Amino acid sequence: MQLCIIPDLHNRIDIAERIIEKEGNSVDQFILLGDYFDNYFEGPKTVNKVATFLKSYCNDSRFKFLIGNHDLHYIIGHRSMRSSTWSQEKFDAINSIITEEDWSTFLWSYQVDSWLFSHAGILMSDYSEKKLDDQLNSHLEEILENDLDHSEYFSLYGSFWAKYLGDTPYATVDGKPLNQMCGHSVLANWNLKQLIGYRVYYIDTCSQHYGMIDTEENTVNIMKSGYTHQYHPGEIKWLDKINQIRNL
Repeated sequence: MQLCIIPDLHNRIDIAERIIEKEGNSVDQFILLGDYFDNYFEGPKTVNKVATFLKSYCNDSRFKFLIGNHDLHYIIGHRSMRSSTWSQEKFDAINSIITEEDWSTFLWSYQVDSWLFSHAGILMSDYSEKKLDDQLNSHLEEILENDLDHSEYFSLYGSFWAKYLGDTPYATVDGKPLNQMCGHSVLANWNLKQLIGYRVYYIDTCSQHYGMIDTEENTVNIMKSGYTHQYHPGEIKWLDKINQIRNL
């Protein structure tokens, strides 16, 4: 199967549209890794455009949309999952366009052959999509039923939003590790961790790259999108922490 993997957009839907137009005739599926919303320069008009983009594709079987931390707080809106970029105004604008039925098509993870896709990477033995869904959805129910202030999985620095410097993703099926591709952690250049029996690709370069995978040949090409990102001071501080300043 030919796959096109598009990482974190943070409102840059014009870049996604260009990639979809370019690769549309050559791929079987598009997989988007989450974080469709939130940057530092947006308002309701911007999120309306992003929500309309998502709605136009989310019921198309060729497209798989994964859930990122900057999406979950617009799906649910509970205080335990909000980041500093959340606002009630944006929540209302997004949910005036995207329905509960639309949101139900969004996924925590997605597996194709020996490849596993998620927003931030998966750490789970004997992985299955249903097993992970049950675990995360049960936790969400606990948070909402008890109106908890903190979520061990989904609050800021929660375990499901693993960072680049945290635990390396590792998920197995029948004892064999799956290759993984994820976004979430901002990088100046994409990164590959070649591990024993599997690979992990981190491709959130602020929309400067996307992935192309042939699952039958097990080949990966990381492509340039043509966009050049101007990193803001908070991103530069993070890149310095993970020793990626040299890649700017």
